[in-house]
Amino acid sequence: AEEKGKCEYFEKTKYSDVEGDKDVAGVFYAWDDEDEDEKYLNDFFVAMTGDLVIRVAASTTVARGDLLISAGDGTAKPQADDIVRSSTIAKIISTNHTATYEDGSKAYPCVLMAC
Repeated sequence: AEEKGKCEYFEKTKYSDVEGDKDVAGVFYAWDDEDEDEKYLNDFFVAMTGDLVIRVAASTTVARGDLLISAGDGTAKPQADDIVRSSTIAKIISTNHTATYEDGSKAYPCVLMAC
């Protein structure tokens, strides 16, 4: 039996480690640093639709209009065609990256697709 207010099916998150994964349900947005309660210290926001940036590996080239899928390493990569699929997670809207990370990966503006 379930305790009041508890559910045995808590959602868990992890970065996608499968190339072309169609089980991606959102993109990491930011850590939630507002909470003071210890049980919420490692929570974060996940974006599912709308304008955002998406991380792409340093060795990957993107073009405006590219549809993106999971690269299997926590970043995204262009998919092989222009057909929106269950594995499509975003569309590149600018090739002007907004950030470069220590590993050389870059954040590009995109529109996230509803999952």
